[in-house]
Parts: sequence; structure tokens; C-alpha cells
Amino acid sequence: MTQPAAEPPPGWSQSLWNGACGTALLHIEHARSGVGDWQAAHQWVRNLTRDPVTAHPDICGLHLGAPAVAYVLHAAGQPGYATALAILDAHVATLT
Repeated sequence: MTQPAAEPPPGWSQSLWNGACGTALLHIEHARSGVGDWQAAHQWVRNLTRDPVTAHPDICGLHLGAPAVAYVLHAAGQPGYATALAILDAHVATLT
């Protein structure tokens, strides 16, 4: 599966524990280990970044928003994500 089956609820795309971030991380780890392919991983990264990423301190946490998205993109280790990571890392530093 490379995209959600139906229109997901708000916040789903940035959730590490029950949304696109967690699914993207699974596909990234499969691609890194050679069990899966990067095409599926990149599709899931597109799913998790299809809406603006939240960096509001009342909403974010390790499992949701900018910190979760940054974790997934760091795990991918793909040079194409460098610009997004620089922006996310600045937001995570501010949140911290």
C-alpha cells in the first residue's frame, strides 16, 4: 500500500504512532534493509508532508508534528530531504 485507503482524519499525516509517519518509517526501514523499495518509502514521505507540518508547542510532541516528521526524514538519510530537514530541525530546536 502506498497511500491511505480513505481520507484520513486531521493530524494523521504527522503521527508517528498511528499515521503516515509511522508507515513511512516502516517503508524506509524496509528500503534500507533491502526488503522493500525506495519508491514506496518516498510515496509515504509525500503522504506525511502533503499538509503543512505543525510546529506549535501545544500540539507537537515526539510522536506528532515537526519532531516526528524530522525523525522519519533523518532515518531515511536521503540527500533530497536536506532542505526540509534544515527547516524542521530549526523548528524542533525552537520547540526544545
